[in-house]
Amino acid sequence: MNAPAPPGHNLTIGEQCARAIEAAAEPTIEALRLDKYRKRVFAQCVISSDAKSVAKAEYEARDSQAYTKVEMEYLQAQTDANTAKAKADAWRVRWETWRTDAATERARMQMI
Repeated sequence: MNAPAPPGHNLTIGEQCARAIEAAAEPTIEALRLDKYRKRVFAQCVISSDAKSVAKAEYEARDSQAYTKVEMEYLQAQTDANTAKAKADAWRVRWETWRTDAATERARMQMI
């Protein structure tokens, strides 16, 4: 996984932004994988239930240890994905600010 470069690096701000965006993809993929797994575990718990109604089977499935465990893993993965996305968005803002400043400076130089 590529992470933004440490201080003292020689990467451009665009390269740093690209690294942050790439770094955000991995936790997002993990969250999606766990979401699909969570739904499969839920379905398996519902199917294996001896409850007389679907509502009762779903209640028992949500209360099961297996589902609760994967639900917590999913929530943590979603949190990690959101954090990585926020960092990537911060790098996008830095890049846009740099790009705007550079364009302003070029325009200023042409007026001189």
